[in-house]
Amino acid sequence: MEDQKDISKQGYKDNSPYKDKPYLDIHTPSGIIDMTNVSIPLLANNVVLGPRSGLHKFDTTMVREIPLSKYGGSVKQSPYDKEKFALKNQDGIIADMMRNGAFLPQFKMGSEKKIETPQGNYTIKKDFDKGRNLPYVNYKHQDIDDRVYYDRDDADGSGNFQIIDIAQQIYDQKRAHELTKALIKRYKSGEELSYSAMMHLSSLGVIPKDKIKDPKIETLKKAPPAPQEIRFEDLNVSSNIKNVTLGDDKIVPIDDQIALYMAHVSGISKGTPYEKKLKRIYDKLNRVYYKDSKNAGLDVIEYMKSLTES
Repeated sequence: MEDQKDISKQGYKDNSPYKDKPYLDIHTPSGIIDMTNVSIPLLANNVVLGPRSGLHKFDTTMVREIPLSKYGGSVKQSPYDKEKFALKNQDGIIADMMRNGAFLPQFKMGSEKKIETPQGNYTIKKDFDKGRNLPYVNYKHQDIDDRVYYDRDDADGSGNFQIIDIAQQIYDQKRAHELTKALIKRYKSGEELSYSAMMHLSSLGVIPKDKIKDPKIETLKKAPPAPQEIRFEDLNVSSNIKNVTLGDDKIVPIDDQIALYMAHVSGISKGTPYEKKLKRIYDKLNRVYYKDSKNAGLDVIEYMKSLTES
């Protein structure tokens, strides 16, 4: 009788006496699988471990290792039997089945047939899945055991039927389930979730809908931020003095622009440190409002004042 402790220690190491076994159950109290001295890829609890890829941590103390080398890495765990494999790409199998009439009505439900190919021989059997209400063709060869689902028999042999990827549907459902469990865990731990995540949990009855706030609506409820005041000393003529109709937050408000314009016109800044800067502002305002004031038939300052009324 083989020693389970020794099997767990040796695994599929290059010099292991168990390296030709179809699979090994590894007992690992720490959950660690060491691939350092393993030169072939393994499928470990449905996780692919690359050759010589170091340490891998699992959330279990028992890991089933299956060598992928003999399949060239082209298999995955069967979604219908965890002890068996399924081919990642079924195109070749489906082509073989079609050449052998597997989808024709003449191949009756429950019938079996052996198919011989250059890659190997396998057995197919037509059956019906009552739970999914769909027919399928099962194919088996050694530790390969998988199914090809389809919608109906190819009545006239013209290819008028559809292959249905049930395995992908199972994977998608399982992945969605795991993601939902992770969201619930994050929500219960007090972590802030996105609006779409909250709506998803609400659709499942986990969160009352009235507790969820749409960020777009919440943003509309907030008053727009008040424009930041700009001190005269910090005012940049190039970036802060522009036509207010441009809607730039950095632009000095129209009331302040009028006050600066009139401060220069009145001459109160003459002889002060502000004189040159006010002159530049005055000239800039005349330029930026020239066309609009001309189209309105108003002087520049009159046009600027009209903007306060709109």
